[in-house]
Amino acid sequence: MRIFNRVNIIWFLFLSLGTVAACLLYVSTFHPQRVPVGVRFPQLSGDTPGYINVGATPLGLIFGSIAFGIFIFAGLLGLRKKIVLWRIGTVQLWLRAHVWLTLLTIPLVILHTGFRLGGPMTTLLVTLYAIVMGSGIYGLTLQHYLPRMMNERLSTETVSEQIPFIRVQLCQAAEKMRIRFAPIEAAKTTGRSMHSFTPAGDPTSTPPPLVTSAPLESGDLHYLGQDWYLDINARYTLWREVTPGAKAPAESYVEVGSINLLNRHAAFSTYQFSTLGYDPAEADIRGRVLYAGFGLRW
Repeated sequence: MRIFNRVNIIWFLFLSLGTVAACLLYVSTFHPQRVPVGVRFPQLSGDTPGYINVGATPLGLIFGSIAFGIFIFAGLLGLRKKIVLWRIGTVQLWLRAHVWLTLLTIPLVILHTGFRLGGPMTTLLVTLYAIVMGSGIYGLTLQHYLPRMMNERLSTETVSEQIPFIRVQLCQAAEKMRIRFAPIEAAKTTGRSMHSFTPAGDPTSTPPPLVTSAPLESGDLHYLGQDWYLDINARYTLWREVTPGAKAPAESYVEVGSINLLNRHAAFSTYQFSTLGYDPAEADIRGRVLYAGFGLRW
């Protein structure tokens, strides 16, 4: 995901406004003497003094609850990627919300703690949170700069699992090129030999025909996508009952099957300029998959 583009400006403004609003509420609640005269904010300090435990005050609980809800939403991103048919926003929208909302938790968590680490438990939680956020920001930075660097420095890179397959393709292409150009080399050699034994000035002698190209044989070119895919599925119904008035019969079954049985790895593809090495819409990165399952339907 590109950080500096037109779409993410709205998210950046939302992050900035949310941070400013949270800071104003914190200052007005626990340091009202620093607020300009005439500006009123809701008092959310409660009965617990803020200098003792900010997190136990109503405002601290609000900050913590919002951050906790964002954490749950951020964890659902992996589930959204797996459920392709889930029509609740696009994966790209979920990814943007995941990035910007988790960045919003930084001021929320800091204000929730009241700029204190507290006891051993809270210190451990804050340390884990800092590690997770630091790794996320580092990964976001790599995601922003690495694709451009790889495109400039490693334009012909492929995934390591596809190297044997690509090597075989290159060897086959080189062998076919050698066979295709063999008649040209043979004609040039024959032409030089006949010219050396032709009598000088003989008008009846004709030079050998000049061979400029050779026809392509059938199958010389290998097109991406010419692969065999074999999927096998078998299901056995253990129990079946048809209930009158029911929309569907109740049944239990077991099934076994295989996906891409003939190929260990997914077929190579130039999808997204060969950055992935395979087409996720046509194949699974796992290649060959064997599965077995048991199900109930009613």
